[in-house]
Amino acid sequence: MPIITEFLSAMIGAFRLARRDASGLQYFNQTFEGFWRSFLAILLVVPIELATDLSGHLDATKETGDGADTSTLSGLPILLIIWLAFPIAMALMTRLLGLSHRYVPYIVAYNWCSIPLALLQVPIYLAAVSGLFSDVVIGMLYMALLTVLVYYLWFIAYTALETSRITAMGIVVFDIALSVLLAVVWTMMNADQASTLS
Repeated sequence: MPIITEFLSAMIGAFRLARRDASGLQYFNQTFEGFWRSFLAILLVVPIELATDLSGHLDATKETGDGADTSTLSGLPILLIIWLAFPIAMALMTRLLGLSHRYVPYIVAYNWCSIPLALLQVPIYLAAVSGLFSDVVIGMLYMALLTVLVYYLWFIAYTALETSRITAMGIVVFDIALSVLLAVVWTMMNADQASTLS
């Protein structure tokens, strides 16, 4: 299957899952080839993440009068680390839970569905840097986004892993906790390195 065809099919599947339609899984290539191809989704997720980070950075430099730089790229390594760490951790987690037979379908759906989730953040990032909305409104939008994100990830886990609702929620909590932990460790390492150099 050509990659563009696989991509379009995966986006249909992601849209159907977003509508709580379990048949969306049928649109993903759940073979081992499809498993590795699904990691190509990061080629779209990374530019979206970097663009939103850069928009906030440029807005901040405009207000302070400092020259813009490429410091936003410092977030690229941790983004890649998180992207790769979760599938590795889930390989162990699904084995412990007796769900290893559903590992490939889950990761394939998880990876491709990260694209619409990333796109969903763009309007809120733009609203935040536009200055047209109060901090309270932006905070409410972020909370709404977090709710949608958690529910979407839960439905992907619940459907693709064919597991219980509680187990699926536990996996989502594990996903978020792992991402936060890695981000905190990365930030602390960078802070220690910066203090050492200074």
